[in-house]
Amino acid sequence: MSLPKDNNGSVGQVGRLGASTNLATSATSASYAVTNNSCWAVRLVATVDTRVVILPTALTPVATATSTLLVAGLPEYFACVKGESIAAYSAGAGSLNITEII
Repeated sequence: MSLPKDNNGSVGQVGRLGASTNLATSATSASYAVTNNSCWAVRLVATVDTRVVILPTALTPVATATSTLLVAGLPEYFACVKGESIAAYSAGAGSLNITEII
């Protein structure tokens, strides 16, 4: 995967917004599969503290109480391409907004 570059050859700090979805989170891991060929990153924002994992869909990612922590309300960006899935887990009911960056 190569990141987009600006006119000066520097790695781009922005991208276009692609598909966006809200994934319901709870104490049972839920997942979302990236399907856009142009996706190179995802923007994640959770309504409650949420644990996430990003792995190839074929590995069936499952988030647990020890997975990477997303603090509620703070957007985070992660490399993620078609064929990968984001799994999310939260102690209480919440929502994880996932936006593909293309």
